[in-house]
Amino acid sequence: MAAAVRDTQPYSTGISYPLPISIKEFHRLEEQVICLADLMGRTTHAPIPPKPSILLDIGCGTGAVTCYLGHAHPTAHVYGIDLSPVPNFHPKPPNVTYIQGDAHDISVLDPRLVPGTADLAFARLLICGIRDWLACISDMRDMMKPGAWIESQELNASVFDSSGRNIDDEMEWVRVMRQAMAMVENGLDPDAGSNVKRCMEEAGLVDVQSHVFRRPVGTWLADEEPGTKRVGEYDGKEMWTPMAVVLDELAVGKGRYGIDEVEELKRQMRRDMKPKVKGEKGVHFVFTVTLDLVTKQETITNDRPNYTPHVNSQSTPHPNPTLPPSLPTYPHNPTYATLSSLNHQTTPNATTLHPSARPDPTRNPNK
Repeated sequence: MAAAVRDTQPYSTGISYPLPISIKEFHRLEEQVICLADLMGRTTHAPIPPKPSILLDIGCGTGAVTCYLGHAHPTAHVYGIDLSPVPNFHPKPPNVTYIQGDAHDISVLDPRLVPGTADLAFARLLICGIRDWLACISDMRDMMKPGAWIESQELNASVFDSSGRNIDDEMEWVRVMRQAMAMVENGLDPDAGSNVKRCMEEAGLVDVQSHVFRRPVGTWLADEEPGTKRVGEYDGKEMWTPMAVVLDELAVGKGRYGIDEVEELKRQMRRDMKPKVKGEKGVHFVFTVTLDLVTKQETITNDRPNYTPHVNSQSTPHPNPTLPPSLPTYPHNPTYATLSSLNHQTTPNATTLHPSARPDPTRNPNK
């Protein structure tokens, strides 16, 4: 099915994006979807209403989550939006439509995307594609009806040791990658995961909730947090791959570093990213889920202040140098064993969600 896609090809929207369109990249994304479901115990956290009308999957990649939403909510129109054409990796439910375009301009991409009509805007791992997070989130907000949810699942380009201490300054390749991201035209935010909450609040959303997960490199954390086993195995073999591409595209491609310099940085990366197992002290990344229930007052506003990432190109300390003392726990769900089972799971209702992801019964979304 995916053979119809050339092995590598540029994005055709004119938007600069460092990661390739390739069969190898599609397979990496497919495996990542399963690993993240295992890590979190579910695919999405927002308690979607029983019969939603419109669901948006922004930055849909291979369409795995889009098709999952389509199967789980057969009465809804589900739109998957991505910079590139979506490959034919999944049988597309009849209620799923793909739209090619830029996530910064959701409300003007297609006449079917009408402001104030959607029940969910879901966005995952847009860290390499979003130049203006506030504009993007404001567009998501404007697309929502009262009582709808915005959900972001995002990574930070930072590394932590087993105690939760940020160790970016000890790894030259991390410093170079973060600086290269921040210095591209209009700037990428290397701390997007932890900054999404602030952007939602600046967009006028209230009661924004964030939940932090650790993404270990290797299986060293699996006894303490069983849901990390599969994603740890995955990150141990795959996490350095997209980061190496980012170094090539943003550091070498923009003329900031020579090829030999970046090759040495990638050697350091492979050394630092060597996966650790039980009994060893490993490193991890921070993966943040951010949610907001949109109320009537929060929908459709023209107030869009300029977004400035909290990044210093000379020195880029993580804004939260230590992790919270206790991470939220989600039940380990072994049923996410294959992509097929993932796509046919029913969306959990609010009673099965972590308590902080449930709607506040005292809050009226129509106000």
